[in-house]
Amino acid sequence: MKNVIFLTDYEDQCFLDDLKLYRIKGRFFKIASLKIPIESMDIPYLFVIDKDFIINKIYIPHNSMTDQTLSYLKYLQNYMK
Repeated sequence: MKNVIFLTDYEDQCFLDDLKLYRIKGRFFKIASLKIPIESMDIPYLFVIDKDFIINKIYIPHNSMTDQTLSYLKYLQNYMK
């Protein structure tokens, strides 16, 4: 997938290092907040920002359902072609 960035508020550099072990290609940026409602849930989430900077296609991954996360990522791969 091209044009992928990761926004994180994690303080722990080890977390970002662990992500890199999975050979995820993309740029990582540490941010404090996007000021969107889902942040109050304090869970990881994925989304797409379109050319008008509108957030859509929000997905909340569940650690016991990795097959659904992979399906979401495959969907995005096709969506972004």
